[in-house]
Amino acid sequence: MKLRFNNHIISLITALAIASIAIGCRSTQQPQGQTQGSVSGLRSESDARVELRTLTASYGNWQRLRVPVTVSLKSPKNITISGTAVFDRDKSIFISLKFFGFEVANIYATTDSVMVVDKYNKQYACEKTDRFMGDFPITVANVQDLLSGRVFAIGSTQASVADFKESEFDITSTDSWSLIPRSNLKGIDYGFMFQPADILKGVIIKSGDHQPVTITYPQPVTTSFGPMAPEINVTYSTAKATIDASLVWSFDKARWDKDVELRQPTINAKYRRITTDEITKMLSKF
Repeated sequence: MKLRFNNHIISLITALAIASIAIGCRSTQQPQGQTQGSVSGLRSESDARVELRTLTASYGNWQRLRVPVTVSLKSPKNITISGTAVFDRDKSIFISLKFFGFEVANIYATTDSVMVVDKYNKQYACEKTDRFMGDFPITVANVQDLLSGRVFAIGSTQASVADFKESEFDITSTDSWSLIPRSNLKGIDYGFMFQPADILKGVIIKSGDHQPVTITYPQPVTTSFGPMAPEINVTYSTAKATIDASLVWSFDKARWDKDVELRQPTINAKYRRITTDEITKMLSKF
């Protein structure tokens, strides 16, 4: 029973880490679609830009957020566990996971470092953020927007239509289109899919020769600070298995700004630090 529970903890931490740092992947592939104007009667690039401007303008400027979350791993294992996420805008992300009311694991990411704590087995991993993110200038705000189903521009705190002046707009049908941001970063491309035209449906990121990470969102919900996705679904395939995970947010129970107390992980001398090699070996089992 203990071995099985240990594996569950490892699996959930893996799913949580993939969902949290998916945009740190090195990418060489863009979302596929028809080039703009290739199909008669489709909306124009100007229409898409107006929709993007309207969408990003609807994003409110919150400073702190506390929201209940349910993390589910559907493949290669089937596990569900609840917890709480605390976001400090563009500064930190803290996600705590509980089992029968006891905290068993958490992940904490800041501009300086990323720490994953397995409280059940009293072990933790900690890396510099730039190493964890592949040395790309990805901000904490970018990860927060990815997790809440919002358009983001790498390196920017709050995305606006001005961030996508040189981007490519793929008009794929009368009610869907894709946005492929252009940047000077070598080895990274990412794209957003919209369907209907004013709703962010998903994000695609690819890392080197690996299969792409696919992130999808359902219809957004209205919060005190604009639209946010109530769920994020992440699919990623390795040589051994397909990882299918989701995070479900309960925004109806969310707290904002002054009503939020920030949290940080706590460990003591009894905790063992996991090395990079151990993490790699752990993840290679999937």
